Amino acid sequence: MITDGEGFYENDPVRQQIVALLIDKESMNVSQIAEHIPMSRPTVSYHINILKQAGLLQVQKKEQRCTTVCWRLRDSTKPNRQNPVRPTS
Repeated sequence: MITDGEGFYENDPVRQQIVALLIDKESMNVSQIAEHIPMSRPTVSYHINILKQAGLLQVQKKEQRCTTVCWRLRDSTKPNRQNPVRPTS
């Protein structure tokens, strides 16, 4: 868990985009997120991992032929565009 989260979200436009996407959509997988962000899937995964370590994201698995891992904002965060996400400590 990231404990010194100062600037990890507010000062990073990629993480801001990811959070904004997940505010608008209930959950998305890495490929869906990468379609909206001009970066490779591994780079998007890196930023998702940072948001997960900060306690902002949780996994939501969807069963299909194989398990698809989707990401969503934690229920306890309940952000919106007027009330931005704050890191947990």
